[in-house]
Amino acid sequence: MSFHTARGDRGDRGIEIREGLFFTIVGHKITDIDQCTADIDEEDAFWS
Repeated sequence: MSFHTARGDRGDRGIEIREGLFFTIVGHKITDIDQCTADIDEEDAFWS
């Protein structure tokens, strides 16, 4: 799992939020990546 802070501006809105990427590895290869966010409601409000 990797953690990072995502930042962005969209019109008159801005966001700074902690996120994570969960990697599934099978046979030494990444087979899936799932993104997690610290606050889904804040992300939804930013993108709506």
